[in-house]
Amino acid sequence: VQVPLVAVAEQSSSSLPVLAGRSTTVTSSKKGQCCVCDKKFGVFRKERTCSRCSNPACSSCVAPVSAASLGWTGAKLVCSKCLPDVSREIMLK
Repeated sequence: VQVPLVAVAEQSSSSLPVLAGRSTTVTSSKKGQCCVCDKKFGVFRKERTCSRCSNPACSSCVAPVSAASLGWTGAKLVCSKCLPDVSREIMLK
């Protein structure tokens, strides 16, 4: 079962802005796993949320990005799948 997620330009429930135009899917079999490395979350692997795609990722697969040109205040966590797109958007602005 695939659940489509469409990012919106509003504040997410975690109060981090999510960029519009990003559409991703999270399969139900991935629940409780990192969207990048597929490792399960646990006591020593904490779940983080990507500010761009809102998918869960472990702390090894996210990086803090400061992007004032995108309207972000402070550093936001971005997964390694979204990082090239965010970097490209920063360069274009």
